[in-house]
Amino acid sequence: MRLAAVAESGPLDEFNRVRVDVLRGRVATLQRRPGDAPQLLLGAARRLERIDRKLARDTYRDAFIAGIYAGRLAGNIGLPEVAAAIRQAAPSADPPSATDELLDAAALLIDAGWATGAPAVQRALAAFREMPMSGILDLHWLFLASRVSIWVWDDETWDVLSGRMLEQVRSASVLALLPFADATRVGWELFAGDLAAVSAHVVEQDSVQEAIGGQSSPGSRIALAAHRGREAEVRQLDEATTRDAVARGDGPWVALLHWSTAVLYNSLGRYDEAFAAAQLAAAYPPDMQMSSWALTELVEAAVRCHQREAAVGAVERLVEMADACGTEWVLGVEARSRALMADPPDAETLYRAATEHLERTRFRGELARAHLLFGEWLRRDRRRIEAREQLRQAQDLFISMGAEAFAARAGRELLATGATARKRTSETRDELTAQELQIAQLAREGLSNPEIGARLFISPRTVEYHLRKVFSKLRITTRGHLDRVLPS
Repeated sequence: MRLAAVAESGPLDEFNRVRVDVLRGRVATLQRRPGDAPQLLLGAARRLERIDRKLARDTYRDAFIAGIYAGRLAGNIGLPEVAAAIRQAAPSADPPSATDELLDAAALLIDAGWATGAPAVQRALAAFREMPMSGILDLHWLFLASRVSIWVWDDETWDVLSGRMLEQVRSASVLALLPFADATRVGWELFAGDLAAVSAHVVEQDSVQEAIGGQSSPGSRIALAAHRGREAEVRQLDEATTRDAVARGDGPWVALLHWSTAVLYNSLGRYDEAFAAAQLAAAYPPDMQMSSWALTELVEAAVRCHQREAAVGAVERLVEMADACGTEWVLGVEARSRALMADPPDAETLYRAATEHLERTRFRGELARAHLLFGEWLRRDRRRIEAREQLRQAQDLFISMGAEAFAARAGRELLATGATARKRTSETRDELTAQELQIAQLAREGLSNPEIGARLFISPRTVEYHLRKVFSKLRITTRGHLDRVLPS
């Protein structure tokens, strides 16, 4: 940027003045300071159309990417405005190239919606994947292709392109793009349940940002902490980062924070808090990544909180995406979400469809969530043997992934089905039933009788009845004694 300032102080023609604007916009985006970058780059792209159509097209792409990274915090010009401008602009070549078609399709999806835009994006991605790989493909186009594959729920293309981008960025030593390549790969591995790989990407992102002087935006770190169920770490990252992120216009951080918080509180069974966070995450539809992912969290939390209207609206959006995209991933999460709102036998049919769709993907995290919700539904339907099968599959998957809070939630549900509980300690006079042990452990954690009842789908009066039996069996008189007489 110092060199650009020196250049501006001398006599520059129009073309080179536009190039300086493009440089400023790119640097701001790469350093996670998007601010007014979409407006700056869009103006440059329009001026370049008279001079160099190829460079103009690249700059429209840069403006589009800047719009993604400004998100809901963009100024007067954000992603919707950039998309509308791209639809009016000329392609870089006649006939349009594969990259022209990719950018046009991405803009169409933002500007015209799912029914029209998703099929166009899918066609463009298929053509992009077939492009000859002679040398290093332009990494900015590869980044855009990887991102829009997420928007249309194409997990296979997302896997291929994000892996290709990370490999090429590393081999070419393009450090400025490495945090972006890591972040794109992190999302895929979160859903795949490979939290160890996510942790490695977090370390790499932090090291590179420090090396190049970029603004650290620990999005991968907070998403990882949320999926592990670590509330204290999520809160710490929020307090340390959010104010600065908002000040520099980092909209994706805000969306990621709300989505991660919704995942965390759903895993902990604190559905009121999950509902509030998911509503905020889903509130900006042009963000077709976090806003879309938040819908499944919103449905689950809304159903548990008896917020049916909000759940219906979120399901309608998911159905629209599933109809337009038709991948196993989106069909699976759509069926899982619809099942939460359905009555028997439709709910059972939908849960089975969800697990079948998701078994055909590599997203173990999504599959585990489907088994968990199906098992909870079966338990409430008093089908304990069938519930145990689903809940054990969920728990095994969550444990293997390191998703601690979800594993604990599945474990509590297993106990409630009468599955084997932990053995009593030497201080315990009589064996607690599975449900008594579960209620006692929640009471030890500080939950009130109504909160325990909401967690286990029983009445506060039933909780009180079981606690009296627990106190009698353990020969204690208050909740404060639970900590010393229960197994850890």
